Amino acid sequence: MNSDAIYNHVSERYSATARGDTATHHVKTVAEAFGYSAEELASIPNESNLGLSCGNPLALASLKEGETVVDLGCGAGFDVFLAVKKLGGTGKAIGVDMNDVRESELM
Repeated sequence: MNSDAIYNHVSERYSATARGDTATHHVKTVAEAFGYSAEELASIPNESNLGLSCGNPLALASLKEGETVVDLGCGAGFDVFLAVKKLGGTGKAIGVDMNDVRESELM
């Protein structure tokens, strides 16, 4: 499989997940397994948790107010929403992802 085919396959798979009806129980269970608290999960838009976590970078990062954070492969912004709360009014959280899924499509 060439790189274009791999890119297209990954893009379609993740886009389909972002557009679909992911079971709330499943996404919450995955997030909790990676150490996200019920309080953190309640503080972000439900649509940002797609249940595709591969870790909990915020548990390892020592984010400080005023810093800039870039989340490569942010998906629907799960960790971006959580990071911005720790960065304060002068910090920035930037999410970058490969998919062309607009916020309006998630709501």
